[in-house]
Amino acid sequence: MNLAQVVPLFLARIEAQPHDTRSVPLADRDALIVSCVEVDGQWVVLSRYGEDKWRLTGATTNAHPSASILDFAAVPRVYRSTLKAVVYRYLRRGRDSGGRPGVSAARNFLCGLMPFVRHLARLQIHSLRAV
Repeated sequence: MNLAQVVPLFLARIEAQPHDTRSVPLADRDALIVSCVEVDGQWVVLSRYGEDKWRLTGATTNAHPSASILDFAAVPRVYRSTLKAVVYRYLRRGRDSGGRPGVSAARNFLCGLMPFVRHLARLQIHSLRAV
């Protein structure tokens, strides 16, 4: 199999991933590819769903490298899996009124949720259903 055949297969595999993680078994969920990049004709996975830091691609070149990282380790543990599912869906589908978000929009989305979930954690509310 030559490189011209490998690239479309890899991209097709990523595009075939579900847009929502609710129906994905936990073992398979952690293996989902969040971001990847092509280096010298080879695809390199930068981030997988199971990792606490997701490095996104497509940021502007004048942005600091840390601006393209979504850090779920800063999320209270009780809400980490929920926010990962929400952000993954947002990255895959975007909002109803537009396309997929860029890196800064995704980062702002997660940062905007942080005060809310920290407040809930301080109130010892451990589920969004309880809100």
